[in-house]
Amino acid sequence: SVAIPLLFIGIAQCLAVAWIYGLDRFNDDIEYMTGSKPHIYRQMCWKYISPILITVILLASIVKQCLSPAGYTAYVGCVEDPNTPGIPGNETWTEDVAYPGWGQAVGAFLVMFPVLPMPLCAVYHFWMQRR
Repeated sequence: SVAIPLLFIGIAQCLAVAWIYGLDRFNDDIEYMTGSKPHIYRQMCWKYISPILITVILLASIVKQCLSPAGYTAYVGCVEDPNTPGIPGNETWTEDVAYPGWGQAVGAFLVMFPVLPMPLCAVYHFWMQRR
């Protein structure tokens, strides 16, 4: 689903601003631009509440995706005709069918592809600093 990469980006932004750049520096920047510091409620949201809630929503979305595999609706036929008892029918004209495993793997890769550069660049950056 499209929501998973967006939630991942939201968590990364919260962590980058409040924890890596620093909430005090961010508050000083806002005070410089607007003339007043942000309220303590906003500061707590940026540093604690938003990252926790976004993480919970992200984990719930991932669990939901894992528990209900992606699928499509296929046409399967109509109600059984009494004149042709050898041909099985169906009460509904459609049926939900799950994609094969390889299709779900391709879909998962396409969903995560937009956010892959973020952790890869972070790992590369930290690895280059240690050298």
